[in-house]
Amino acid sequence: LLSSLSFVAAWVVHSVEAVDWNRYLNGQRMAAFHETLANFGVSDFDAMVKSAGSYVIQAAGMSIIGSFVSVLWSFLLMVLFLGFFLIDSASYRSLGKEPWRRQQRRLMSKIVRISRDSSALLGTGDSLVQCAPTLMAKMRAQMKSFIVAKFYLSLLKAVLIGCMFFLLKVDLWVIWTILAFVLNFMPLGSSISTL
Repeated sequence: LLSSLSFVAAWVVHSVEAVDWNRYLNGQRMAAFHETLANFGVSDFDAMVKSAGSYVIQAAGMSIIGSFVSVLWSFLLMVLFLGFFLIDSASYRSLGKEPWRRQQRRLMSKIVRISRDSSALLGTGDSLVQCAPTLMAKMRAQMKSFIVAKFYLSLLKAVLIGCMFFLLKVDLWVIWTILAFVLNFMPLGSSISTL
């Protein structure tokens, strides 16, 4: 496959080099094209071609770089999610296969007991977290409760900002309200939306 692609590429390069470009560049149609451009105010055709060529090359380069970064970012996200899924499924499947599992369970029960005692002492207990049987499930439950709380607080903040903008008769107050809601989910977005 690679050799056939290199053969096709070599054939294309040879075909482009074999063309008699002077016949096209110095022909009657090109002279008419130069005359039409001169009527529109383009006096230096070569400078215009160089300028347009550099613009096309820059635009193509930026497009290629943007596509490459997008593909790379998608690949990294896929690897990250795949890694999390594999770690989670491997830890779920290997409950009884490791000899240190009993020691780990004892340590985890101590950690859970200490966290429950501190949660009861501080009044920060969560009913979802106590129902979760494994550490990963507890982390998921805590993340879920965080996201739900973040959603409702962001909604409250956006409604308050929207009401203030409506009372102050700010143009496009609905868009600013939606923007304040969305920015609350980003790092430093909450302070930006408040400003």
